[in-house]
Amino acid sequence: FFFALCSNMALSYAPLPIVESDSTSSRKFMVGTMAVALPTLLLLVVSHKAHEGLTDQQFAVVSTMKTTVVSASAPSSSARAALLRRPAARFAGAGQPADLMEDAAAHSLAPHFRPHSPALSGWWPMTWAAAGTSLLAAALFQRWSMRASAGTRADAYQSISGDLYGTSSTAAPTSRSSWAMAATGAAATPSYSLTCLESNSFSLALGSANLLIDPWMVGSLTFADATWLFEGKKRNIAQLPFTPEEVGGVFDALVLTQGLDDHAHIPTLKRIPKSIKIIANPQAAEICRSLGFTDIETIKPGGSTTVKDVEIQAFRGSLVGPPWSEPQNGYCFKYGEFRVVTEPHGNLPTLGYQADVLIMPVVSQSIGPYPLVNGVREAVDAARQLRPRLFVPLENGEIDSSGVLSAILSEGGTIEAFAAECKASGLPTEVKRMLPYQPLALKEEAIAMTAVTGEVAANPIEKLQKDFQDFLAPFTAKSKAQQLKRDLLKKVAPLRCGAAMTKAEEAEVLAIVEELKPLNPTPATSASPLINGRWDLLWTTEKEQLFFVEKGLFGSGFVAAKQDIDVASGRLQNLIEFEKGDYFKVSSSLSSEPPVRCNFVFGSCVCKRGPLEVPLPPVGKGWFDTVYLDDTLRIAEDIRGDTLIVARERGAEPFTVPESEN
Repeated sequence: FFFALCSNMALSYAPLPIVESDSTSSRKFMVGTMAVALPTLLLLVVSHKAHEGLTDQQFAVVSTMKTTVVSASAPSSSARAALLRRPAARFAGAGQPADLMEDAAAHSLAPHFRPHSPALSGWWPMTWAAAGTSLLAAALFQRWSMRASAGTRADAYQSISGDLYGTSSTAAPTSRSSWAMAATGAAATPSYSLTCLESNSFSLALGSANLLIDPWMVGSLTFADATWLFEGKKRNIAQLPFTPEEVGGVFDALVLTQGLDDHAHIPTLKRIPKSIKIIANPQAAEICRSLGFTDIETIKPGGSTTVKDVEIQAFRGSLVGPPWSEPQNGYCFKYGEFRVVTEPHGNLPTLGYQADVLIMPVVSQSIGPYPLVNGVREAVDAARQLRPRLFVPLENGEIDSSGVLSAILSEGGTIEAFAAECKASGLPTEVKRMLPYQPLALKEEAIAMTAVTGEVAANPIEKLQKDFQDFLAPFTAKSKAQQLKRDLLKKVAPLRCGAAMTKAEEAEVLAIVEELKPLNPTPATSASPLINGRWDLLWTTEKEQLFFVEKGLFGSGFVAAKQDIDVASGRLQNLIEFEKGDYFKVSSSLSSEPPVRCNFVFGSCVCKRGPLEVPLPPVGKGWFDTVYLDDTLRIAEDIRGDTLIVARERGAEPFTVPESEN
C-alpha cells in the first residue's frame, strides 16, 4: 500500500516539471518516480497496468495543453462540474489525469485488477483496496500540488492559459491615482492594458494614449427614460476608481461606438468635462454636441483618426434598428503593428488583417425573433478571420435588469462553449474572462501566448511536417472542397430547404459551411462574374423563406425559391414559386462592395395568387456576404446572421418573370 501510494503520487506530479521545461528538475522527478515505481511493480503486479495507462494519459494531456482553455468558475451542482473547477482542470479539460484517476478509482477499475494467476488470488482484496485508495490519494495529491506550486513555470503557464476567470498580471488598484498609474503606465513606457468597466464599457491604455470606450458610470440604464420598458443596473459600479468629473484628467479621449443609451449613456456624459476629445459615430456625435462637448470628431466606417500615437480605424459595425438605418461603428485601435479590435454587438465584417486582441460578445441576446447581439457562431467566425492571440468576451448582458424588455429578452450560448469551439478549430487564441475593474496587461499576455505556441512550432519534425503540408495544400484543397460539397449536398437534401430540420441537423450543416469557407476558390466573390445568374435555394436559416416553404401561399404549396443576380446592371430578384403558377417576388437594386459584400435596397414587391396580383410596399435595405463561390455552389451570410446555400441553375434565364405580370 505504501509503495503504491508513493508511486502514484510521483506519477501524478510528473507533468509539472515537464511543463516547467527544466531539465534538472525533470531528471530529479523522473529518478524519484522510478525509485518508488520499481518496488511497486514488484509488489503489486496487477496495479502496474493502471499506473502505465495513467502515465500515457498524462503525457497525452501535456502535449495538448497549449490550446486548452477551460472555465474554472462555471457554476454547476454536478460532480463532473466540481472536478472541472479544480486547478488540475486548467491543464487538461475533459481528459485531465486527476479526472481519470478519480473516476477510475470510484467506478471502473475492478475488472483490471482481477488476478492473472492462482498465486495472486489471495492478494485480490488487498491489491484492489491498495490500488484504488492509492489512485484516489494520487488524485488528491495532484490537486494539492497544483495549488502549492506557486513558484514553478507551471503556474506561469496557468496564468497564461488558465481558467476563464484568470486574474490579470496587474492587481486591481484601490485608489484613483494608483489606478491611473496602472492604466497609463510610465510616460516613457508604452502601455498595453485593458480594463473591464462592466457591460459595454471598458478602458484601453495603448502606447501613450489612454482611451475610455462607451462609458456608463452613474445611475441606471434606461431607453428614453422609460423605466417600465427597461432598467438596467451595474452590479459593481461602486468599485469604479474614478468619477465622471475626473475623466478629463485620466483619459485622452472618449470613444463611442453607437448612439444608443447603453453606449452613449446620457447621465454619464452630462457629468464628464466638456473639453475632453470625443470620437464617435454620427448618431453619438450629435448627442455629444447637444450636451455641449466642444472637441468632437465624427468618424464613419472606413474613416480613421489619431490620438497621440494610436490610430483609431472605424469599420462597419452592427445594424441596430430597421434595415434602412445606418450601421454603427466597430473600431480597430492600432499602435505600431499591435491591433486591438472591438465590435460591441458581435457583427464583424471582413477586415483584411489580423488582430492581437479581439473584444466582442459571445453570448447572444434577442427579443423574440429579432437579434440584438450576436453569439458564439459569429464570435468563432471573427476569431477565424482575425486569429487573435487573446480574446476578451464583452459581457454586455451581465447586469441586473427589469421591465417589459427584460422579461422577453433571451440569451444563448456560453463563454465555455465559445472556448471549446476555438479549441476544436485549432485557433491559437486564448480566451480570457476578466473580472470588473482589474486591468489586464495585453502585451505580456500576447507575448506569453506566442512563446507557448512558438515552442511547439520550433520542433523540427513538426516544422518539416508543416512545410510539407503547405507544399501539398494547393493540390489537396480542391479535393477537400469537393468532398465537403458532396457532404453538404447530401446533408441538406432531405431537409426541405431547412424547414424539416432539427437544431442538431442545423448545427451539422453550419459546421460543414465553416469548413468550406476557408477553401473558397473565389476570394473577391462580390466582384466575380461567377456570382451572376439564377440560383436555386437548397437550404437556409431565414425564417421568412422557411415559412413559405412550410406553409405555402394561401393554400398553394411551395415549389421552389430562386435568386437572380446581375451585379453589372445592379439587379437582384428573389422569387418564391408556388403551385398553379403563383409566386412572391421582391426586386431590389444591387451594388457590389468587394471583396465579399453586396448591398441591396428593396424596389418592388408583388404577390400573385391565382388571377390576382397584389403589389406590396417594399421597405428596407440590407447586405449579404458571399463566403463561398464556385461555378456550381454559392454560400451567403446576410445582415441578420442567416445563412443561404444555393446551387446554380444551368441554362436558366435570370429575371424571367415578365415585368408586365407584376
